[in-house]
Amino acid sequence: MNNNENFKEVLEMLKDSLANGRQPLLTVTSNSMSPLIKKGDQILLSNTSTSQLSPGDIITIEKEKYLLTHRLYCISESGTLSTRGDRPQQFDSPTSIINLIGRVIAVKRKNKCLYLNKGLGKKLNDHIAWLASLEAKLLHKPASISSHQDKQSKWQIATRKTIYIWEQVLTTIVKTISSKRELS
Repeated sequence: MNNNENFKEVLEMLKDSLANGRQPLLTVTSNSMSPLIKKGDQILLSNTSTSQLSPGDIITIEKEKYLLTHRLYCISESGTLSTRGDRPQQFDSPTSIINLIGRVIAVKRKNKCLYLNKGLGKKLNDHIAWLASLEAKLLHKPASISSHQDKQSKWQIATRKTIYIWEQVLTTIVKTISSKRELS
């Protein structure tokens, strides 16, 4: 059995699990959603439909031969999902709604669990979603005059660093005071 066949088999088991009301844990393999979700964290997935999603939700989608967990920005009228990680500067290629796997409802790191669908975790995720949306609007405008490009680049770098530091501070505070309860 090749890797593609293995992926398809695991993907079908994951979809069946979600369809049967289970909430599987997946291990994250990149820092594209840092600081809220980091490489090595586990995410708890919940079954969802596009009608239950809102911009800012963190979703897992199928992308050819891998799973991608990024923030939802919009669902187009043509049925495509627009997503982006909190760290990358560019949006992902549009994905059909049929590739939606589930919504991330919790993040587990070192025996601490932060639920993103209630309490402080929801407030933190909503705030980071707002910051990510603001960052996308502010930083993805081309410089109108080429002489401004160096200043724009420095401004963009400073803005990204400031937003990231703020996200780190908030995430650390919320995760420190949140429950130490493990997922069951």
